[in-house]
Order: sequence, then C-alpha cells, then structure tokens
Amino acid sequence: MPQRKRRTGLSRLTRYLRGRMVRVTALGLVGVLSAALPVSALLVVQDAIDHGMRAHDKSRLGRDVLVYLAINALAWVLQTTLVRGLARVGQDVVLGLREDLFDHLTRLSLRYFSQQKAGWIIARLTSDVDALSDVLSQGLTTLVVNTLTLIAAIVGLFVLDWRLGLVALVILPPTLILTRWFQVRSHAAFLRVRETISSMTAQIAESVSGMAVIQAFSRERAFLNEFDRANAANRETNTHAQWLNSLFFPGIEFLGAIATVSVIWVGGHLLGQGSLTIGTLVSSVFVLNLVFQPLQELSDLYGQVQSAGAAMEKISTVLDVEPEIRDAPGATPLPRIDGDLHIDHVTFAYGRDPVLHAIDIHVKAGDCLRPRW
Repeated sequence: MPQRKRRTGLSRLTRYLRGRMVRVTALGLVGVLSAALPVSALLVVQDAIDHGMRAHDKSRLGRDVLVYLAINALAWVLQTTLVRGLARVGQDVVLGLREDLFDHLTRLSLRYFSQQKAGWIIARLTSDVDALSDVLSQGLTTLVVNTLTLIAAIVGLFVLDWRLGLVALVILPPTLILTRWFQVRSHAAFLRVRETISSMTAQIAESVSGMAVIQAFSRERAFLNEFDRANAANRETNTHAQWLNSLFFPGIEFLGAIATVSVIWVGGHLLGQGSLTIGTLVSSVFVLNLVFQPLQELSDLYGQVQSAGAAMEKISTVLDVEPEIRDAPGATPLPRIDGDLHIDHVTFAYGRDPVLHAIDIHVKAGDCLRPRW
C-alpha cells in the first residue's frame, strides 16, 4: 500500500488547532459580524443622503447619524476582540510547532547531525519559525478581516445597485489572472529566498563555531569569499522577489482605479436618467473602496504568506525525517533504573600496555562517582 504523501505547506498547521475549534468558530462569527458592520454603516449613509438630506428630514438624519456611530463603535469592539483572539490562536500554533520541531530533533539519530550543517538546522528553528510567527500573529488577522470585508463589500455593492456591482466586477478576470501569475512566480522566488537565508545562516554558524581552526590554518580569506557568495545570492533572490512585488501591487491598485472610474461614469449616466439616486452612487463608491482596500492589503500580505509557506516547507523537511533507531513494536517502556554501580578490579590498557590497574569503583544510587584505588 503506497504511503500517503505528507502535507508540507501551511495547511499542515491545522493539526495544532485541535482542541481550539470552539474558540476558532467563535472568532469566525465575530469576524463575519465585524466585516458586515462597515458595509451596513454605508447603507445607513445612503439612507441619510436620500431620505435625510434631500428630503430635509432632520429627525431621520439625526437618527441615521446615531445608528452610524453605534455601528462603528460595535465594529471597533468586535475587531479588537478578533485581533486579540487570532493573535492568541496564532501564537498557540507557533508554540506547538516549536515544541514538536525541537522534540523531533532530540529523537533523530546522530548520523543526521553529522550529515547536516548546524547552521541549516538553526535556520529552521529560528528564521523559518519566525517567518511563520509573523504571519500567524499579525498576518492572520489581516487575512481574516480583509477577506471577510471583501466578501461583505461585494455583497453590499450588489445590494445597493446590481448594475454598479456588475460594472465593478468587470475587472475581476484580469485581477484573477494577475494574482495567479504572481502566485506561481512568487512561490518559487520566496522558496529560493528561504534557501539562500539558510545557506548564509549555515555559513555564519560554521565559521563562528570553527573560528579557532580557521585562524590556525589561515583560512580567513577563503571563508570570507564563501560568505560573500552566500550574501550575494541572498541579495539576488530578495531583489527578484521584490521585483515581482513591484509589478503585482501597483497592478492591483491600477485595476482598482479603473473600477472606481467605471462605477462613477456609469453611475453618472444612471443618475442623469433618474434610475439611480445620489445616495446610492456615493455609497457605492465608498463600498467599492471597501472592495479594493482589503484587496490591496491582501496583496501586501501575499508575499509574507508565500515566504511563510516556503519556510513551512523547509521545516517539513526536518519533521519528515525518520529516526534510524526506533523501539520495536510493543516494546515495554523502561522504567527509571535505581541501583548501585560496581566496577571491581578492572584494568585499562592501550594494546598490551596497561594504563590503570585493578580499578574499584562503587557508586550508590544518587551518589557521585567515588573511585577507590
């Protein structure tokens, strides 16, 4: 039976959510409400313009203002709760990952550590886990809040006027194409970034730990040249990743500007024909900002998520290494051994040349070594 392929990406972190599903579900409901409230507030703005300002109804305008303030106050409370809750969940996941990674390293065979550079292992425990921590503590909140806000804004745009909603979504196909292109290119780029960072970390760790030997054999210049090559490779990979960002992020912003102009232009014609109110047009423009503002923030986060995904792939290469020495199936756990240690008249020698003669050693349970000559 073929062995099931293990997950190596960020989806592997879902195992650390066991026992926390109630909290995650509650935070999901808070997130939905937090995303829906800003859109609801803009619907109140539409009512205030069309039935308050234009109708010169001061009582209705005052009521809409109070409702608008109440909605935003509630949104602030819910978003604060969501940010703190998601940060807590994210750090719990990082804590569990660190414990599993370090525990797994302590169970690996000695051959693994002799074949793998210490700096490479250190990079897995430090920089790669830190990349995941940044995403889970800060990026997770941005991801959840903006994704839900984006969905709520699109629904709100169609609620206001389905014609303006269709106009705004004209730019959706090129946005999806651009996003897919960036996803493929950036994944490979950020994976290469993690590789160069780990190579440079390994080079630094090996150089520092072996500095006495390097100086004793006058190898300073050779190790400096190796570090310069690793440093230059790291700069090159990071530059390429940022070049991809420089194309993707402005492209998303440009598409948002096209959508806004299109909605204003079509809305102006509908307004002139009398089939659209000024309140609906103004609220639609504001809701459209709620569509592309989260999209831009998600675009900024996308590179960070890609870097974290590449880091998780590197961590998975450590977690998937199997120890060479294992207990037999059904082996009985060995309890703690307490007892005396007796070494009676033992002689140590190198070849035929005795070094120590008739050694007697007696160590009681809990005592230190006490040789008797």
